[in-house]
Parts: sequence; structure tokens; C-alpha cells
Amino acid sequence: MSLPRRNSMEKRRHVLAKCLEGYIDYGLLSDFRQEISYSEYGLGLENLCERLLESDCRLPKAILDDIAEAARLMQLPAERWDFVLTLEE
Repeated sequence: MSLPRRNSMEKRRHVLAKCLEGYIDYGLLSDFRQEISYSEYGLGLENLCERLLESDCRLPKAILDDIAEAARLMQLPAERWDFVLTLEE
């Protein structure tokens, strides 16, 4: 499932969280959802990326592309997220 291109940042984050269901640990997903519920989108995405790397979580390319697109749209520095692109299953 690809992220909607014309929706708000909040909607995009919730869709991304939904895409991650079944791929990542419940605790990690819960932490991500909590951070975005506080409108901490950038911090939530950065923390998600770090924890995905720490847990060596493998994800489909489509989800990794969605993470990359969201990070670029938020203009996050590449060094804070681009390492997750190495986690393709």
C-alpha cells in the first residue's frame, strides 16, 4: 500500500503506521504511533528508522520507499534516515 500523495503529513504518518503492521514489533509500532499522535512526525520517523536498523528489521521495498518519501517531504537530513534503505527483504 503506497502513501497518499496529496494528504496531510498526519494522514501520511498514519498510513505508514498501518503499512508497518505485521512487519515490525508491536512495541516499535506503538512508540511510532505515540510520537506521531503528539505531532512529532520528524522525531517519530527518525526514531523509527534508528530502531528498525537496531533490530535489523527487513521490510518490503515499497514500505522503505514510503519511508524515504516521507523523510524527503519533511526535509529530514539523509543521515538521519537513509540507512533504512539497506533493510530491504
